[in-house]
Amino acid sequence: MAACTMITAIGATGVAARPTQARYALPHAQIGSRIPSVQAVGRSTPAPGPLMRQRSARGMTPVQASSSSSANISNPAPGDLKPNTAWVSYNTLALLYGALGVASLVAPIALVEQAFFATPTVVAADAIRILGSTFVLVALIANRLSAAVDTNRLGNDTYKRLNLGLVVYGVASAVILWTSPAPATSVTQALATALSAATTIVAGRAFLSSEGSSLSPGALLNGLGNAAKTVLDTKNLTTLTYGVASVLASIAGAALLYGRLPGLEDYWLVHPIGSVGVYALRQLGAGALLAATVLYTLKDAAGRGRLRATTFKSLNAGVAGVSAAVLFTIAGWVRSGSLATSVIATSELAAAGWLLATVLYQYFYAPRDAVEDIKSAY
Repeated sequence: MAACTMITAIGATGVAARPTQARYALPHAQIGSRIPSVQAVGRSTPAPGPLMRQRSARGMTPVQASSSSSANISNPAPGDLKPNTAWVSYNTLALLYGALGVASLVAPIALVEQAFFATPTVVAADAIRILGSTFVLVALIANRLSAAVDTNRLGNDTYKRLNLGLVVYGVASAVILWTSPAPATSVTQALATALSAATTIVAGRAFLSSEGSSLSPGALLNGLGNAAKTVLDTKNLTTLTYGVASVLASIAGAALLYGRLPGLEDYWLVHPIGSVGVYALRQLGAGALLAATVLYTLKDAAGRGRLRATTFKSLNAGVAGVSAAVLFTIAGWVRSGSLATSVIATSELAAAGWLLATVLYQYFYAPRDAVEDIKSAY
């Protein structure tokens, strides 16, 4: 839980991304009327992203546009990702994880047979379906990070949390794959390792670029302490739900990473999970830690009245998918008699059902922030 809390805490460090306005050589007279003043919006205006620069360049003379473009290309800020590269990388990750998620949800048995040359047990196949919903969540996160590249918002706390969450997710996925008791085929091993490495590198470079020289162990520890203090701070029932869900997801993730919980097959499940099931549980642990990061991010957004923004609607949709997968899977285990105790089934059904209802309601009916225009939400 500590690892996950550290991930979710990064936005609480109070460390801002270094200024990047100097990178853009647009004349002041041309951009002054386009960008609101600090006093007008009550907070610093983000530096223009690639698309904003293109729009601003439309009113420039050919000489000005050429000069500005050359300055941006030849003198990038140290450590910054090239916008086009980052955009393509995030969207590629979104497509790959999305395809993997759909395959896991639709045909889990066939997928396991191709990846491991083994037939999963019934319980393991159900776990693979839940795993598929976490892959879709990763795809949605990557999609929103690609959108943040266009508006140059990767330095905002929301996207720093998500990037750091993907870094931990990528590293954990690679370790889980290489230590799995169910050996994958050589092709699966290579492809899955490449995907995990790409996730870690893309998100890691973006995170380090946004932090710059301000990143330090002390800042991370400070963020960890602030997150521990605020994760259950409540302004209303919505923030309480997200906070509690984040804590529970952290605990579940840490436990599932162990793989075979003490007494799992004797106390929780009637049917065995097999070696593929152990792999699926561990990978679900990594997904649960990432979900905890997302839930903390949504809690923060709810406290600021930002849940109507596109990024948070997408994250709510991803959490809804995971909650629905857990809810229907456990309901199926109850009907088939796979669960050894009704107490666990009842508690898990109640928790998944309440979270699903909350995120769906916030997706469709989240109140608009009365102070700031929702179009400026990040």
